[in-house]
Amino acid sequence: MMSKENPQPPQQESIGNSRLGILENRKAIIVMLFGITGVLGLPLLWLSPRFSGSEKLVYSVAVTFYTAVLIGIAVAAVWWAYLRIMGA
Repeated sequence: MMSKENPQPPQQESIGNSRLGILENRKAIIVMLFGITGVLGLPLLWLSPRFSGSEKLVYSVAVTFYTAVLIGIAVAAVWWAYLRIMGA
């Protein structure tokens, strides 16, 4: 008689574990902050255990300034275009 073995179900990574993987990767957090999300990515930075408190503060200030500069450039470009359109 054949014995039925109870095979283990395949291990599936839960959503929580995949988030933790991102939070553990310093490079991914920095790329997200400066390349993708800007100031909206600050919660990821503050949830990450890989950064010290002083690093989190420095990166927060830098990303906030960086995002403000980018928004200022976008506003200036729109204002310049508006003036050119109104002058035509």
